[in-house]
Amino acid sequence: MNGHVMLYLGQEGDKFYVIHALAAYGDQRHKNSDGTLQRIETMQVMVSDLELTRRNGKTFKDSIIVGKMIEW
Repeated sequence: MNGHVMLYLGQEGDKFYVIHALAAYGDQRHKNSDGTLQRIETMQVMVSDLELTRRNGKTFKDSIIVGKMIEW
């Protein structure tokens, strides 16, 4: 997810939560003819778990390419 920034909030049960500005995500119930998931537009800052699905079918958790810990 090149260029997408998320702030990790913590874990509850088996889910990991982040806050991020999200333009859209993929609807797992509806696929396009090319196999991608239909776009659900949000255009807002939101808290979500990392199991949210992208249009390519991958979860946000599976799409993370870089993680950085910042100590206070």
